[in-house]
Amino acid sequence: MKLNLKKSFQKDFDKLLLNGFDDRVLKEVILRKNRYPHHLKITL
Repeated sequence: MKLNLKKSFQKDFDKLLLNGFDDRVLKEVILRKNRYPHHLKITL
């Protein structure tokens, strides 16, 4: 999976990664993608 993040999201995403990339983190990322599609691009 490849993530292209704007700087405002990178800090939060790095914090989430510290907790391990599990389903909860993925759901949070997808939730943000749906809320702010122009800020976050996810390629699987």
